[in-house]
Amino acid sequence: MPNHRSDIAEVRAAMRAVGYTILQVEPRLENLSNLRPDVLAWASNADGELVPWAVVEYKKLRQPELVLPSLAGSRDLLGTLEHYAVINGQWFKADRGVRSLQPVDGPTLPEHGSQGLVTDRSLATSLLVQRLWFEADRLRNSGVSADRYFPSGNVLTSSRNGRPGIELPDGGFVPVRADVLWRAKRDALTEFASRGRHREFSSPRVVASAVSALVEKHLAGTVLDPFCGTGSFLWAALDHAAEQGVAAEFIGYEFDAQLAELAEGIGRDAPRHVVIEKGDSFQRGLADADVVVTAPPVGLSLADRHLLLDGSTTSEGYVAALDKCVRALKPGGRAVLQYRSLVHLRGPVRGVQDVPGRELPRSRSYRASGRSDHGHRCPFCSRRHRPH
Repeated sequence: MPNHRSDIAEVRAAMRAVGYTILQVEPRLENLSNLRPDVLAWASNADGELVPWAVVEYKKLRQPELVLPSLAGSRDLLGTLEHYAVINGQWFKADRGVRSLQPVDGPTLPEHGSQGLVTDRSLATSLLVQRLWFEADRLRNSGVSADRYFPSGNVLTSSRNGRPGIELPDGGFVPVRADVLWRAKRDALTEFASRGRHREFSSPRVVASAVSALVEKHLAGTVLDPFCGTGSFLWAALDHAAEQGVAAEFIGYEFDAQLAELAEGIGRDAPRHVVIEKGDSFQRGLADADVVVTAPPVGLSLADRHLLLDGSTTSEGYVAALDKCVRALKPGGRAVLQYRSLVHLRGPVRGVQDVPGRELPRSRSYRASGRSDHGHRCPFCSRRHRPH
C-alpha cells in the first residue's frame, strides 16, 4: 500500500507538470459506486467549464491491454476524453476508441487548459471536503485534537474578483457556479460532520429532505428553524421552495456563534432570502412563521422554568421548544419537529394542543417527524409507528 501511494504520487506529479490542477485519487463518484479510477483529472471544455477530462490507471500487469476495459468504463460513465495507463512504470495512452494502447513519454497538456468553472456538484463537494480535512489536519499538527475542529464560516465562503468559488489547500482558487456551490457547501459540511463529534449539528440530507417533504405543500411566507444548527432543515425546505417557484423567507436562530456563522455563510449563496441570527430561542421572541421545521435539543434542562400556553411551567427543554414553535406559528401554519430519540409528549404539553388554526402534534410519544399519531408511515424507515 505505501508503494502504491508513492506510485500514485508520481502520477499526480506528472499530471501537474503538464498543467492539470484538479486531480482526484480514487474518487467516490455519486451514483457510480463501482467506478473508482486511480486518478481522475479535470480540465476545461470549449465552453470554459471544468469536466472529467482524463483518467489514469496504475497497474502491474504482464499485458498492458488488460487495463482497457477499465479505461473504457471511465469513458462510458464519465465522458472522459483522454485515457492513460501506467503499466510497470511505463506510460501508455489509449486511442480515441479505447481499443489499443501506445507507449508515450507521459501525459499531454489538455486541449483547452485546466482552468475553468466548476459546474459539477460532486466535484465541488469533494474539493470542499478536501479543504475541511486540510484545515482539521493543520489544527491537529498544532497539537489540538482534529475531532474538536469545526470550520468557521470563511472556510466554506471564498470569492475572487467577485466570483464565488473554493480556495484550495495549496492556495489555488477554483470558481464555482453559485447554485452548485450553494449545494456543495451543505453536502461537504454534512459529510465532514458525520465523521466527527459534531454530527448532531448537521442532519443527514435524507433526514432533512424527509422533514421538508412534510411541509412541502405549505411552503410560503416565512419558514423558521429556531434551533437551526448549520441549517440543514432550512436548506432542504428552501430547495423545495425553489423547485416550486415559491417566494419565501427563511429564518434560523442558533445559540452557538460558530454554527450561526457557518449557517450564514452557507445561506449567502442560497436562491432565496435567508436570515441567520445568533441567539437563544428560549430567551427571545421568535419571528411569526407560516412553517416551522426544527430538531429541538433533547435532554436539555432549562435553568429558568418556561411558561407554557396553559399557564403551567416546565424546565424540560423539549417541551419548552415545542411550546416556542407553537407560539411562533401563524394561524393555519404547520410545524414539523424531528426528535433524535423517543420522547413522551404528555403532562404540560397538553396545554399547547388546542390553539385555533394551527396544526399540532397529539399528546403522544412519537419518533422522527412526529407524524405517527395514527400510525402514519415513517419517512425514515418506512415502518408504521403506533402512538403510545
